[in-house]
Amino acid sequence: MQKQIDYLRELAAAASEACLVHAGATVRIGSTALRNALGVDAYLPSGHAYQGYRALWLRDFVMSAPALTLPGDELITTARLFAASQRPEDWIWHNGHVPAWTPAEHINLDGGHCYYPGSYFPDERQGGRWGPYPPMDNAFFFIELVYLAFHANGDAVLHEKVDGISLLERACRAYDAVTYHPDTGLAWSPATKRAVDFGFCDCVHKIGQVQFGSCLAYRAAVCLAEMADAGGVDAMRWRNTAARIRKHLVPTFGTTSGFLNAATDVCRQRDVWGTAFAVYVGALDGDAQDAACRALRDAYRDGTAVREGAVRHVLAGDDWSKDSAWEYACAPIGTYQNGGYWLTASGWYLYALAQVDAAAAHDMLADMLAHLRATDFRNSPDHRGPHEWHTPGTGERGKAVNLTSICCPLQAMEQIVNTGI
Repeated sequence: MQKQIDYLRELAAAASEACLVHAGATVRIGSTALRNALGVDAYLPSGHAYQGYRALWLRDFVMSAPALTLPGDELITTARLFAASQRPEDWIWHNGHVPAWTPAEHINLDGGHCYYPGSYFPDERQGGRWGPYPPMDNAFFFIELVYLAFHANGDAVLHEKVDGISLLERACRAYDAVTYHPDTGLAWSPATKRAVDFGFCDCVHKIGQVQFGSCLAYRAAVCLAEMADAGGVDAMRWRNTAARIRKHLVPTFGTTSGFLNAATDVCRQRDVWGTAFAVYVGALDGDAQDAACRALRDAYRDGTAVREGAVRHVLAGDDWSKDSAWEYACAPIGTYQNGGYWLTASGWYLYALAQVDAAAAHDMLADMLAHLRATDFRNSPDHRGPHEWHTPGTGERGKAVNLTSICCPLQAMEQIVNTGI
């Protein structure tokens, strides 16, 4: 196992260098020269030499940071940067509604704040088809970013102020920027206030209470409880919030198959990523966790969820129609989040497999490593992996040298080893 983890660490280190734009440096992405004026080193989601993404994404940074073992001061500086993007009042226009205290989804290298996917416009040209409200996971990943900075630097970080408001208070206010169902406390995306629950499903139109967003809310509440204790304020609200989410998660989204559904109204389908993530963050226990792990094991064995160690959002046999894996998605079937296979979720899936079937976990790990080695961008100029996503057999693929595609599996593998599963 150590040999495999060493390879993943080396690949993650190399990929991070390919994605890094040092403060003050200028890079060329496509035909555009961009200078990093943020005052902090920026890790872009994918390799900038391969026409990758052109901004610092909050979720990608937070999902990758633990595997990169970044220095504590870099985490604090990045937390301050996103804290400064929180507006103290709602920002409303014909195309969007950004609730107060929502952090930016991504920040352009010139400092412009973008709250919606699919746009580098920091003004009212952003929004549109992505929903009237920005992705709710921005709030949860900001909370986790403050949590990472707190763990790396100590309690004093929580009291650091940006525009007169502490990072701990800003994290609490970010949680309240999201809409929750009044009966369950679960993350809620009603038709009139639709919001993407997780950016790696930004092309999917989920309506109702949403499972992945609820698992992110659960993890955020756990982080807030620990930070509240350390910061000398009452943590009971956050403990109760986490407990309430756990209480309602399976009754709201559970199925007889062991999988959790993605949403309660539109896209009420078995969610492969969401089920694996619920296990990974500890949102399930007892029979529900065992059933979820076994469902994921069976889907791995019958080839409906995993190919070449990468994971599909929807089981191959659950496609909504011949034109879409999801009930409603704006990407062609078989591509992107609508049937593409992603390594970002592979670590969560491996973690769940390891709970119930070590042999299955071993086989999936071998498949994943074979894919990574075959596509490793260090092999030659023609190799550009790990990719953001790919479609086996067609050659279609997403952005090159994608950071979460290696960092998320590495983090999960280290957790598997550290917990002795």
